[in-house]
Amino acid sequence: MRKIYFLAFSILASASLMATQVKVAASADLQAAVNGASSGDTVLVQAGTYEGNFTMKDGVYVSGGWNEDFTAQTEHASILDAKANGRVLNQPANFNTLTIWDNFTIQNGKLTAIQSDKLGSGVALMKKGRVINCLIQNNTFDYSDNCMGGGIGHETGDNKDTCAINCVVRNNKATHGGGIRIRGVVLNSTVESNVATKNGGGIYLQGSAAAYNCVILKNTCAEGGGGIDTYGSARMVGCLVAENTAGNVGGIQMRSADRETQDSGSDIINCTVVNNKQTKTNNPQFCGVRLDVRNNPSRTFVNNVVWGNTVNGEAQVQEIGGYPQGYGTFSNNAFAGTTANVTYIQLNAENDPQFGTNYECAATSPLYNAGSNEALTYLVGDKDVYGNARVQNGAIEIGAVECAMALLADGDNSVVIEANEDMTTNVLLKRTFKANDGYYTICLPFNIEAAKIGQAFQVESILDAGAEGINVEFREVEKKLNLLKENDEKRLIVFTDVTAQVGLEKSLTRNQGYLKKINSL
Repeated sequence: MRKIYFLAFSILASASLMATQVKVAASADLQAAVNGASSGDTVLVQAGTYEGNFTMKDGVYVSGGWNEDFTAQTEHASILDAKANGRVLNQPANFNTLTIWDNFTIQNGKLTAIQSDKLGSGVALMKKGRVINCLIQNNTFDYSDNCMGGGIGHETGDNKDTCAINCVVRNNKATHGGGIRIRGVVLNSTVESNVATKNGGGIYLQGSAAAYNCVILKNTCAEGGGGIDTYGSARMVGCLVAENTAGNVGGIQMRSADRETQDSGSDIINCTVVNNKQTKTNNPQFCGVRLDVRNNPSRTFVNNVVWGNTVNGEAQVQEIGGYPQGYGTFSNNAFAGTTANVTYIQLNAENDPQFGTNYECAATSPLYNAGSNEALTYLVGDKDVYGNARVQNGAIEIGAVECAMALLADGDNSVVIEANEDMTTNVLLKRTFKANDGYYTICLPFNIEAAKIGQAFQVESILDAGAEGINVEFREVEKKLNLLKENDEKRLIVFTDVTAQVGLEKSLTRNQGYLKKINSL
């Protein structure tokens, strides 16, 4: 391997590889390192603060947060700081090769005049530009004309471009899209406490842009769409839109150039729109969601919950307005009020979603297991916004967050079974689970293949395993029983790699065992 030293960074190249790796020390000129790299190269950046304005280069991957010997990374520890003087990170043109900046804090951009691309002061992206694992904060503007996307602004003719993954976008400001304005895709990101002087406090989706598995929280705007504003045929899937504020439509505002065309309206699937606030008193039925589509059979509104949205803090009889009957597919949704010509779960004080801290539903909620699994084709990945596995008990939940009934960790998540000496008779599995609404103990009878002390054993079958709401699967494990005390009346056998899913509290027959809720461990 040869080494070339230039200023305060080194370029390491392998004779067998075309691409090089550039290592940038905290005292180095980061932009010079990027400029000196070629498409396909990787630039590794030490933790530290880098002041100024930075420009992406086509095909150069830039990775931040590295320690002094470049063996480990710290989250968001490489800080790009514009010091309130211009845009922090800029993509100057459409690129030919995917270009990524990964694991940076991008902050304190400020624009005092409109830019030719009309994008904001944090990150400006075009075709094949992307930021991942970044914290983008405190970027703003100071002029009267349009500024779009205070944290991330994205402008491209390719609406399938994924421009942001696993980012936190907070405390940014723009005219439209205080946090993000895109024509592409944003994935697995948190958009929080941003401000728009017009529409889209959190995100402004334009054209056929899309947001998947995003948390849009506590954003504000003066006009419409405190959480999300859409213009065109956007898509929102698996998003939590909560505690946002707008003049009109606190949650999701949908706008279309022509309500009657096939390009009008947006797909909204498995979203939770909750506790958003509208400050203007006109059209109170729009306080949660406004659906601006009248006759579009290609559009889908499925597995969504709209609840607790208000007008100036006052609860509303209706929280979803517009034309839900204009959707081609409108099913398995839950919201308050009365809407004609559609089927839905009607929520009210006696039938509320029973939300937890992160807006997950309880196991006794009307949202639990009430979604349509046909919506799974729209999802990206198999996790919800908080990393819970989707479809934990046969059917997906309505909304963005699954009801996660998880095993309480016993170090290795092992399960203890009490067995008889001869290992031939039925035994009981006993296990405690933590659910959103408390703790449960589950007991199920098993038949274990006869085994001698010191041998491996395997669960052969679960007796009456078809009990509703219960699905326990064991894999073969090895355990030397002779490690146990000889005078034990019952042998303790440990199984590992256990997955278990339990449903609502219910009494089963004696042969099937039981599931019982308990107050505490």
